Amino acid sequence: MIGANGVEVHAITRRPNNKKEVYVAGKFDQAGSLPCPALCVFDIDARQWEASKLDVSGQINTLYWADVNTLLVGGDMNINNTATYLAIYDARSRDWRAFEGDITNIPGPVTSIAVNANTIDSIFISGTSANGGAAYVMKLKSDRKFQALSMLSEYVPIFPDIYLLISAIAGLGDNTVIRSIQVLELQDGNDSNDFLDNNQVLLAMGSLNLPNFGNASAATFDGTSWKPLLLTTTADNLPGTIVSLFSQKQQKFSSGG
Repeated sequence: MIGANGVEVHAITRRPNNKKEVYVAGKFDQAGSLPCPALCVFDIDARQWEASKLDVSGQINTLYWADVNTLLVGGDMNINNTATYLAIYDARSRDWRAFEGDITNIPGPVTSIAVNANTIDSIFISGTSANGGAAYVMKLKSDRKFQALSMLSEYVPIFPDIYLLISAIAGLGDNTVIRSIQVLELQDGNDSNDFLDNNQVLLAMGSLNLPNFGNASAATFDGTSWKPLLLTTTADNLPGTIVSLFSQKQQKFSSGG
């Protein structure tokens, strides 16, 4: 949502088990007259805004509650004078802290976060590369490093005896824009793989380009390949976009998920 003077709101979420705190994130400097860059908290009982802290600037794209106090934050941010695409906000202490993992290979701003277990030790992120704007999807692995999904690499000759290493996510074509991702559990499972349990798929939504198929508004990833799920069109008969899937309750995963 874009307002006047370049103000953008990208995420709104209520703190779990808390009826009065609503968190609003995006690209802004204040709420009303309160200095409140990128993340503000609205107290429903007091009917007033509260600043999260002034240690953050930039743009926040997505929020995900790992528990009642731990808020995963993705975007293009500067926290405590350090540039980052992924961080944690502690709602109890009102402090920012670095994400507990190696985020150095995240190629650009994070636009969506998903989990495939009831813990932040197993998360997916998606976004756009800061160098060229290509879409990416990555999974946090057991070594606390992020790995791109189905990353294919090949050496392409550009001059005699000189080769360039080209990498891309298998099955996602040029001009793909991923708006959100979510892990879903299946009734009939897949084979277990490096990215998902055998009863899970990753759902990606947005404006997707699937080679050998074409445009799709939603697609699933089973650990090895992408498959189209939903197609939408605009009133002008152009490819449409799905922004997100929402439900009344946050998804809980079965044991082992």
